[in-house]
This record gives sequence, C-alpha cells and structure tokens, in this order.
Amino acid sequence: MKAKLQRLLTIAFFCGILLNYNHAFAQQVKFLPLSESLDLALKQNQTIIAASQEIKASEAKIREARLNWLPKFNFSADIYHHEKTPYLQSATQEVEIIPGIKIPASFLSSSGNKYYYSNLALSATNLLIDSGKVSSQIAKMLTLKNISEINFLEAKNNTIYKTKENYYKLNYYRLKAVGC
Repeated sequence: MKAKLQRLLTIAFFCGILLNYNHAFAQQVKFLPLSESLDLALKQNQTIIAASQEIKASEAKIREARLNWLPKFNFSADIYHHEKTPYLQSATQEVEIIPGIKIPASFLSSSGNKYYYSNLALSATNLLIDSGKVSSQIAKMLTLKNISEINFLEAKNNTIYKTKENYYKLNYYRLKAVGC
C-alpha cells in the first residue's frame, strides 16, 4: 500500500511539474502577427517554391524556342598539304558574301614539292520549313507557362487561406485559455 501511495505521489508530482512548466512556457511564447505568419508560410511552402521553379524553367524554354527563329551561322576553315602529284589542279574561287567584298573560298598553292590546299566556308541557315515546328513549340511552351502560373497562384491562395484559418483558430484557443 505504501508503494502504491509513493508511486501515486511521484506521478502527481511529475504531472504538477509538467503542468507548471507548460503553463509557464505557454505564457512566454511570442505569437507572430498575421502578416509575419503569412510571409513565413509563403516563403517555406514547398508547393509554391516548386511552382515558381516551373515558371522559371518554362520561361527559359520559351527563350530557347524563340532562338530557333534566328539564323544559324557555321564557319569552317581547313588546310591540307599534299605531295606534288600531276592530278592536283589549281582552283581558285571567289565568293561575294557582302557586295564588293570577295573572299577566296578555296585555293591551291605550291611551295617546293608540296601543294597546300585551303578551304574556307561560311554558311547561314534558317530553314523556313522548321518555322512551323518552332511556332508550335513556342505555343506549347507558352501553354506550359500559363499552367505553371495557375498552379503557383492556386498554391499561394491555398497557403494564405490555410495560414489565416490556423492563425485565427490558434488565436481563438489562446484567448479561450487565458479566459477572455
């Protein structure tokens, strides 16, 4: 009987300590105002972070798709040297890329027993056939961006709603516990 009473008093003592500690701790907690709570919730919500990253990724894809409209430039220059053979013939061509400026596209020169062959190529391409593909790709990326923006706004509004709801519930229970 004495052991039961001692166990019961020990449990009551620890419960009293815990109740006093919780009561003291509850009074020392600083409650954030609603604006700070909303800011904190919006910064830490993973759904909002993921949606904003999707928006940035879709904007990058749109920029990349728009770059496909620009012409592509290719430049190559090659130099070969061959031993002297009777089959090599001197061939010099001049290409006029800009009016009045002529560039030798290929030429053959000899020096001693060797022939040096040079090739210079500059090309600019933008196939009009691909323009339909590019415009459909841009339209697809714009649609994905719009979906990402809708997801972002939905996640933001849900977070604001849930934060306000929980804030007001917590404030209600806090005031109820104090006795107001």
